[in-house]
Amino acid sequence: MAVSFQRTVMRAIGAREQRVTVTAAHDVLDGYRRVSFSAPEVMASLDIYPTAWVRLWVPSLTDPRVLKQRGFTLVNPDPKAGTFDLEFVIHHPTGPEASWALAAEPGEEVEIAVTPTAWSPDPEVSRYALVGDASCIPAFVSILGALPPGAEATVLFAGTPELAQLVRRTDRPVDLQVFPSGTEQVTALRQLDPDGLVVWCAGERRDVAAVRDLVRRDWAMPRHRRHTRFYWMADKPFG
Repeated sequence: MAVSFQRTVMRAIGAREQRVTVTAAHDVLDGYRRVSFSAPEVMASLDIYPTAWVRLWVPSLTDPRVLKQRGFTLVNPDPKAGTFDLEFVIHHPTGPEASWALAAEPGEEVEIAVTPTAWSPDPEVSRYALVGDASCIPAFVSILGALPPGAEATVLFAGTPELAQLVRRTDRPVDLQVFPSGTEQVTALRQLDPDGLVVWCAGERRDVAAVRDLVRRDWAMPRHRRHTRFYWMADKPFG
């Protein structure tokens, strides 16, 4: 495979590729697919933290000799078994990663890269607002499972009610609110009391930008209490 510019940049910041093996692939729901992997060496050395993620390298749609990458939150990471899952939202038009996931078969090998970043909930904070869409489901589940005991969690989800229910994969009570689009999400977030609140937001770029404007400009929320990152762009072949 040719070394793409993305690959060169990732190596420069310390990310190193490792090969993992597909063990299974299936649709969790229509438009939402899970691929399972065996990776004993990777999992033995990986620091598992809330929203732990890896970069997946797959062939470009235009030139299969060139690899493209995108970050994915680990699902069901099991260091003892040496396994993990990744979940894919099948946007249309599909990008390299979603196209690869649709065709993935057991026994196939692919490269991932582990990047040296980490995030964890603040044990002194008792209120969290998680804002995003289907691309954030693995991160939402990871965060909810790691929140301090007694912390209140509100999830503002843009998408279908069926996909929203995938957030409820932990025992933690959660105020799950479902909206047809990101516009309604921001309106709902604005109704929350920002005092002592942590906001974690990801998803579509324009929706994330609207949340970022609210928490940074309108609420003047300190950096340690806000996290915003876009995962994909509408009408672009992401994922």
